[in-house]
Amino acid sequence: MATPKLKVPKMDMKKYLYGLGFSTAIILSATQLTAPSEGFVDRPYLDIVGVRTACYGTTDNNNIGVVIKDKIYTEQECTLMLAQELREIEHKITPMIKVPVNDYQKAAFLDFSYNLGTTAFQKSSILGLMNAGNTKAACTRLMEYVFAGSCKEGMKEAPLRTVQSYGMGLVRYRAIQP
Repeated sequence: MATPKLKVPKMDMKKYLYGLGFSTAIILSATQLTAPSEGFVDRPYLDIVGVRTACYGTTDNNNIGVVIKDKIYTEQECTLMLAQELREIEHKITPMIKVPVNDYQKAAFLDFSYNLGTTAFQKSSILGLMNAGNTKAACTRLMEYVFAGSCKEGMKEAPLRTVQSYGMGLVRYRAIQP
């Protein structure tokens, strides 16, 4: 099955999520990192590794918003599924972070975990460096990440992900879309 063309969302995702009471970090991650990088696809398709995927990268492997075969999703449904997934991630990673972080930093960690998983975040040098108080090194390490999971033949680099973070300007990193 071929990947459907990406659609251009029409609604104001930031206002919608704010109205639903999501945290600033989730709103930043969803609107500035995850959704723009993942792209919006309103119907299920099989990704490069054969996993049914829709919306902003929601897969059947995730705990929230299982992708229903042949369903056409609305932009609101997709946005809500993404925010709920990011909320679940936020609940998992927040206890791992032992130092104060700002919303931009947390947004970058949420997006990182959305792509690589919370276990990868927990084991990452990024978290270790951050918790040791070495913010600059954590930022540098985040920018060095290129691959999400294992590199499979035919995978292409995702767009550059950018967030104003760490009090040091823009943080950029790339991840492979599964």
